[in-house]
Amino acid sequence: MRTLSVRRLMVAAAAAVLAGCEGSSPTEPRFAGLLEITPDQASYAPGSIVTLTLRNPSPVAVSYVACAHKVEMRLNGFWVAARQLPNFALCAAARGVVEPGQTVVENVLLLNDQAPGTYRVLFVDVTNGPGAGGGIDEPSQTFTVR
Repeated sequence: MRTLSVRRLMVAAAAAVLAGCEGSSPTEPRFAGLLEITPDQASYAPGSIVTLTLRNPSPVAVSYVACAHKVEMRLNGFWVAARQLPNFALCAAARGVVEPGQTVVENVLLLNDQAPGTYRVLFVDVTNGPGAGGGIDEPSQTFTVR
């Protein structure tokens, strides 16, 4: 019986976590993983610079590949690549680090012909500590291009 109760508790906890992950907007706080990544505006024109604040709420340093990111657009309910990622192998050694409780700012340039829609930026290979490889892709909060 104890195993059944623990299983029910785990299922209920997983459902609560998944329910909390539904939807986000640039104005509501979002804790996606190791970093909180927030755009400075809710909406941008094509060709604009998106300024993103990366905040580390954890008690350990978090690193990411500073020169590689993906810009994705929400299309028919799925995230699709809107711009090619720079060559990861060439810049994997250029790692940014966000110390515990600290923030850093990164800028991403939108293309002049960026289509209107909902976007996010993924920072790649985000890990606890300075090591490269084996990290996750960490998404920003969403923003729109008008």
